[in-house]
Amino acid sequence: LNGNQIDVDAANYQGRYFKLAQRLNGNTADLCHPGFSDAFDLNGLRLKVLPKVFNLTGYPDVSTLAVTVLDSTSTVITAPYTYNAANRQIEFTNTPPEGSTISVTYLPAGK
Repeated sequence: LNGNQIDVDAANYQGRYFKLAQRLNGNTADLCHPGFSDAFDLNGLRLKVLPKVFNLTGYPDVSTLAVTVLDSTSTVITAPYTYNAANRQIEFTNTPPEGSTISVTYLPAGK
């Protein structure tokens, strides 16, 4: 930039945006990459972070614990998970897709 002139050379835009994101400790992604929409919500360009850990309010009998995940079309999907008894948490190996419904059923421990 010289005085009141603005650098409008399109070739410089990408580099400037990436430099700005780096200076602000921001995130960058390739718009053409198929996974771009999984990382960013384009409404406001905020980073989308979906949970993969869920707390249970009760104390389940682990032998009766059942977790079912339905995608946005109500189709059952495979979603491997582990149960942490000390924290009463279910943690999915991978975050279930946006729009999924997670159903957790169990009998209370000691019943």
